[in-house]
Amino acid sequence: MSVLLRILIAVTFSSCVIKQALGDCGLGALQLVNGSSMFEGRVEICYNNTWGTICDDNWSNANAQVVCRQLGFSTIGAYYHSNAYYGQGNGSIILDDVRCDGTEASLILQCSHSNLLSHNCGHHEDVGVVCPSTHNCTHGSIRLVDGSYIGVGRLEICIDNEWGTVCDNGWTNLNAQVVCKQLGQNRLPLHQGGTFSGNAYYGKGSGRIFLDNLQCTGAEDTLIHCNYSSVESSCEHDDDVGVFCLIERRSPGTVILSLNNLASTTYSSGVVRVFYDGWGNICDDSFYGSAEANVICHQLGYTGASSYSRAGLTIYGPDQLPVTWDHVSCGDSSYLSIAQCSYSITTTDSDSACVNSNSNDATVSCYTTRIWNAPFPGMIRLQGATFSSQGRVEVYCNGEWGTLCNAGFDSLRASTLCRQLGYDTYDTYNHLELTGSPNQPIWSLDIVSSTSGNCFNSSNTCPTTSISNCTHLRDVTLQCRESDRSTQLTVTTETCRCVSGTIRLVGGSNSIEGRVEVCINGAYGTVCDDFWDSDDATVVCRQLGHDTRGTALPNAYFGQGTGNIVMDDVQCTGTESFLVNCSHTSTSNCRHTDDAGVRCSSITTILQVQIHKLHGLLLEGQ
Repeated sequence: MSVLLRILIAVTFSSCVIKQALGDCGLGALQLVNGSSMFEGRVEICYNNTWGTICDDNWSNANAQVVCRQLGFSTIGAYYHSNAYYGQGNGSIILDDVRCDGTEASLILQCSHSNLLSHNCGHHEDVGVVCPSTHNCTHGSIRLVDGSYIGVGRLEICIDNEWGTVCDNGWTNLNAQVVCKQLGQNRLPLHQGGTFSGNAYYGKGSGRIFLDNLQCTGAEDTLIHCNYSSVESSCEHDDDVGVFCLIERRSPGTVILSLNNLASTTYSSGVVRVFYDGWGNICDDSFYGSAEANVICHQLGYTGASSYSRAGLTIYGPDQLPVTWDHVSCGDSSYLSIAQCSYSITTTDSDSACVNSNSNDATVSCYTTRIWNAPFPGMIRLQGATFSSQGRVEVYCNGEWGTLCNAGFDSLRASTLCRQLGYDTYDTYNHLELTGSPNQPIWSLDIVSSTSGNCFNSSNTCPTTSISNCTHLRDVTLQCRESDRSTQLTVTTETCRCVSGTIRLVGGSNSIEGRVEVCINGAYGTVCDDFWDSDDATVVCRQLGHDTRGTALPNAYFGQGTGNIVMDDVQCTGTESFLVNCSHTSTSNCRHTDDAGVRCSSITTILQVQIHKLHGLLLEGQ
């Protein structure tokens, strides 16, 4: 669509969306024609002040929902008819290949489609739509109209079965919070739910102005329960208030399952949908198999796939979306995200069986056991949002799931957490209001991250107790995304779960010093300093790849650890390759004040010492 056309549509559409009187229409306006009621009929769209039809190519129920929303009808249960079900229209066919994801407010502005008047259809393919037979206008119900998407627009309220506007006198963002809460869009970051705009920012409405001097506390569930006056004469439509609600966005690489063309985050079985410049399906070709199915289930939070197939062989569909991903191939069935796998974007040259038929849409049935039912210290999960790619960050520490305080949370930390979950990077963070349970601990945010780190627990230990200087209103939220098809992470379900016998140094000022921690039974613990000496320290350094002699540092030199003390009375000869191969006991009579530490001398340090000694000898000889 050309820039000039977009500007023309934007200028005219906001005030002419459903203007249908006396044959005059605004660009992009819709009407339903030849149905048995006002809620159904052939879809006609206005172009050049004239009504035309829309071709049914690639149509879906999501498209029908957008039509119904734009006409002011309810969208739940909307569906379409193809093949000129309501009779053939006449005149021009304005749109073809329309594809919506169902959330848009404008068919012509926000859904993808062919260029205007460009099509390969006849009127025998005119599409029709059936909307639920209600305006959804019940006393106190509200809606946002003439905005750029469903969470934005001029506020209208239903009073006595009639829609009217609200005056902006005395408005605050607390009022906007209640609007967004009532609309179900209350997962919002700033201004406690949304912001308002006065002076008919989204265009002047028509009809009556029902409410004035509205005052909400923010605790109300519906707008009608706030204090207000109903003196209509004090305002004009120049004063119509508008509201902006931030709804959850979908990021590239997000997956969800659908049954009978209806998607839901509650489904553990169904047709696979993936978001990439809009929702689409995955082709069940020779690449799609058990590995790919397992990865999809992992991304949805399940332990794996019990079966996989194609829509034409199951009771799940078919779905009515285009196939957008083809040749999906996962190198490891234990990957955590489909974004880690290779794929191609579907084109007209792709497998024709996938492009031309929804019966080849990939399906999966996941085990219903959640992947986080077997947690490990430092495990990350996202909770509370609609899609698995975003939510409230929760970290498993000290045997329970806790949240992170958002003070100081930055892009580096966001990237590390997303990589642990199998995504290339983050899309946004601290963007939703998803408070944790009052009983959940809030873990310290003083976490270490790097540009290459893939695991929270590789450089961090769990805190001992919940912090008290933060509240759940400041819980970190995060949205992850796939960003680069050419780079796939190799993070698996086991990557951040430590392997017994591995060691790490924690709390030092660099990578070659710190408190010694050993992984035993899937969790890191500390080592008691009883009998701790340079032979023990040397083995630690050797296991970490430093072929130098180590210095033993006792008495929690690098700070006290948490969790179990997993080794005591360690006595190495200095030749062992792994610390756990040294003589030791697995029970301890120590406290964390006795945690052992190590400093490994780098080659540079050794050379500096030798040069210093040599320099001293030379001075003595002068």
